[in-house]
Amino acid sequence: MKVQNTVNNSPFRASDGAKRVKVSTSGNERSRMSLAVSSAANGNKLPIYVIIPRRTELPEYDSPENVAIAYKTGATFNDDMIIDYVRRVVLSYKNHCGFEKIYLIIDHAKCHLTLKVKQYCNDNNIELFYIPPRLTNILQPADVMWFRSFKRRYHEMWTD
Repeated sequence: MKVQNTVNNSPFRASDGAKRVKVSTSGNERSRMSLAVSSAANGNKLPIYVIIPRRTELPEYDSPENVAIAYKTGATFNDDMIIDYVRRVVLSYKNHCGFEKIYLIIDHAKCHLTLKVKQYCNDNNIELFYIPPRLTNILQPADVMWFRSFKRRYHEMWTD
């Protein structure tokens, strides 16, 4: 029987009987960014709001006109980020169009339900409507129309 030797180039290293395994990574496996995609009732797409996982702005980077960039370690939405999104995207659109009042349909994420977010929207004549829990993938227009094709294409390109 012929023995074949193989070279293991994986980043995993362990000695016999080791209780821990050292994993060498690039450090970017958990880097994520979050985004909010919005449209008006007439179909106009509003600027995409992107949260980049950084403490400071990207040096010498000018985002496209249809993208609003925010920086936050962890790149997750909280009530402050939702208010920033509403201010920079939704309220800008409302003011640009000269609307007295607008209606914003959002899901039941905890950061959408805070008193701080509700008060900010109320103060700016934005009425919130919430999609019932566990129905976002059926009732939220962005999930149904945009994300479905995006996710399908993403999985075709990036998953084995």
